[in-house]
Amino acid sequence: MFKIAGLLGLIAGTGLIGVMKAADLKERIRLLEDYLQMLLDIKGHINYFREPLLKIHTDRRENRSSEAFELFDKVRHELSQKDAEISQIWAQNVNLTYRNTSLVQEDLELFIYPGSFIGQTDYENQLARFEYLEKRLTEQIEKAREGYLQKGPLYRKLGFFAGGLGAIIFI
Repeated sequence: MFKIAGLLGLIAGTGLIGVMKAADLKERIRLLEDYLQMLLDIKGHINYFREPLLKIHTDRRENRSSEAFELFDKVRHELSQKDAEISQIWAQNVNLTYRNTSLVQEDLELFIYPGSFIGQTDYENQLARFEYLEKRLTEQIEKAREGYLQKGPLYRKLGFFAGGLGAIIFI
């Protein structure tokens, strides 16, 4: 009886590992889309309202649980409190906010990139860089979606298969 329970636990445990790995792929897509939405919001404020960075307010109700909007609020707060470079503050906050997430290094590099131009150049240059970043993030989202569609089901099936194979070996 205990042997059967242990074998079922092994199958369920390895299956759960596969499901969690697939969930990480889906979470990466969510984080990339969230960040893109925040950038589009900032771009809109800069483009249409010509607002300086410290005056941009993004506290809409749907963004309260957004990591990207929290990142932007932290950056704005630190910029108003400290006398430091925005590139340093932006990079530090990106690394803190997205530490231990499913993002890959290329994603993090794109997330750090706005610190090099936001609030430091003329409007036209900022908008051109926003366009570039928007294009790159859209490409990353597509890659992440393709990876999820290809690897997500594979990880789930592989987890349960490995558990079944382990159970057979232990029988």
